[in-house]
Amino acid sequence: MKSIRTLFGSTRVRITIVSVVVVGVALGVGGLILNSSLHSSALRAVKGSAAVQASWVESLGTAGTLPDPLPAVDASRLTLVQVVDANRHVIAASSQLAGVEYDADRGGEDGVRIDAGRGQHHRLRGGPWFAESAKANVDGQTFTVVAFTSLADYERALDSVERALAISFPVLLLLVAAATWLLVGRSLRPVERMRQEVDAISAGNLDARVVEPPTADEVGRLAVTLNAMLQRLQLSADRQRRFIADASHELRTPVANVAAALDVARRYPDQADWTEVGSDVAAQNQRMARLVDDLLLIARTEHASERRPPGPVELGPLVRGELEHLSAEAQALIHLAEPLPSVVIQADAQPIGRIVANLLENATRHANSRVDVSIQHDADTASITVADDGPGVPLEHRERVFEAFVRLDDHRSRPDGGAGLGLAIVRDLVTDAGGTVTLADGPSGGAAFTVSLPRMLSA
Repeated sequence: MKSIRTLFGSTRVRITIVSVVVVGVALGVGGLILNSSLHSSALRAVKGSAAVQASWVESLGTAGTLPDPLPAVDASRLTLVQVVDANRHVIAASSQLAGVEYDADRGGEDGVRIDAGRGQHHRLRGGPWFAESAKANVDGQTFTVVAFTSLADYERALDSVERALAISFPVLLLLVAAATWLLVGRSLRPVERMRQEVDAISAGNLDARVVEPPTADEVGRLAVTLNAMLQRLQLSADRQRRFIADASHELRTPVANVAAALDVARRYPDQADWTEVGSDVAAQNQRMARLVDDLLLIARTEHASERRPPGPVELGPLVRGELEHLSAEAQALIHLAEPLPSVVIQADAQPIGRIVANLLENATRHANSRVDVSIQHDADTASITVADDGPGVPLEHRERVFEAFVRLDDHRSRPDGGAGLGLAIVRDLVTDAGGTVTLADGPSGGAAFTVSLPRMLSA
């Protein structure tokens, strides 16, 4: 049973079966229509024979009496004639109808098809027949003339057509099944090959690619799409590996510092300044906590299910609130472009606050004496610009500074340098909010970061 389900679960088998069924139904309906059309054509060809024979009988009766039996009828098909009076007595008939009584059901204005050898008509040989009646006036008397036209030739021709159809239908169905099976198999062969190639790809060989067929059809586009997906997976895996390696390296430093401080204090407990050791351990712990929080934030921005619904956020108060969280030394460097305009955006306040905080922290870390903060807006967007008068960022490094754990060489030696996650978090949060972040030269020669976010649409 399982093998049967597996067999009929094949796309190739299903398409072949559907094709055969559709073609079989079409051929069957076409055969029935052809059979009915041939029948109708034959009956239309012989209909009206009774009127012709009635005129012929009238011409025979010009002498006053009708010959019995009637002479042979000159017609393209075998035709027999029976002349009946008003009392339904047969007064003359073709020789083949000798002794055959008149049957009113056999001859009407529309004609009746009679099969030979059935019922009371068994004496009417050579059938089937088409019986039709018409009135004839012979020497002042009205007679009913019944004309029997043989359909034997037509039946033989129809039997030949039916036999030909009965033979050709199975042959056509077999040809359709074979052609469909071969064509579908040929069409799906590249798909099966791609499936096998993709199935062989694992985390260890993400650089592998499927072979793209030299066609511009759906299969070719599927191969291109699969290779593009594999390329994205490889880039993502490489980025994750670098991220994990960099995170491990950054965490190793404070852990090693804590271990070294405790090891020295344990070896020389009488000479250790435990207050200084505790301060050092607390500082390193705070550094690790900040790093872990940043890593969690970066991971959280990749999961849409953890995002909160956006709401109205007024930028002016938000920027002022983040300034209050800075140290007194950092606040002394900040210069706000007063007055700050009243601008409302549609976003989550917490990540927008983190964006502003990271930009302010980055600017105050690199500034020499001044950090300028301003808010601009137009009909669709609102922008926050944070510019410092520090050394700036060379043009070739302006994309790299937004990558995780990237710190330019001349900043790594700073004792208060961060882990290199602040700007990466800024870009992730800005992208998640539907905005953009750019880096340019500041008015004082330093770096100017501009975050543009969509404004809240008025109701």
